[in-house]
Amino acid sequence: MGEGRSELTTPMLLSYTPQILAMAALAAVSALFSCSEAALFFLSREQREKMASGGPGEKLAVRLLDQPEQLLSAILLCNLITNILYYSLAAGVTIGLQQQKAATLATGFSVGALLVLMIFSEMLPKNLGVTWPRQIAGLVSVPIALATRAIGPLMPALRGAMEITRRSRIWNWRTSTKRWRLARPMRNLSVMNGWSYSKSSLWRAPRWKK
Repeated sequence: MGEGRSELTTPMLLSYTPQILAMAALAAVSALFSCSEAALFFLSREQREKMASGGPGEKLAVRLLDQPEQLLSAILLCNLITNILYYSLAAGVTIGLQQQKAATLATGFSVGALLVLMIFSEMLPKNLGVTWPRQIAGLVSVPIALATRAIGPLMPALRGAMEITRRSRIWNWRTSTKRWRLARPMRNLSVMNGWSYSKSSLWRAPRWKK
């Protein structure tokens, strides 16, 4: 039975060779972005000063760090797009295997694809980036610079979305603080009058319990 299953499994997976190769390439690209993020933003001020007078790759990395917001947005956006494409291919292969009545193989493939991305495209690359930040920053500066330039037209929209998010958070914080300040004297007054003030009234209409 085991040999029969293996004979059936191999042709099924071979039929998805292009998708699997594309997933491997996307996992490598995702690992590049994860490693670059950790290396570039783990650099100390002393390391950046030394890199400013180093090789071309190190000088380019320092110039990229002059605009950290744009750099981080480029890395995160490119990594997000890469991961979406990876999971889309993985989902397509999984669905295809399920349609071929290979539910066990489909489950194993989906779990394996997830573990590959988590370990080899997230955890391991970031550990490498933190361990050798200067060396890796100099190596990845060119592809990261190209990625940053590629998403340059999208930066105004990203900045606008970030600004809206920041202002909404500030507005929520100010509203919460104002409500708390209004509720505080009413709570003190209720205590003076011998009433117990409900804790939930800090965010709702005042309610007193005898």
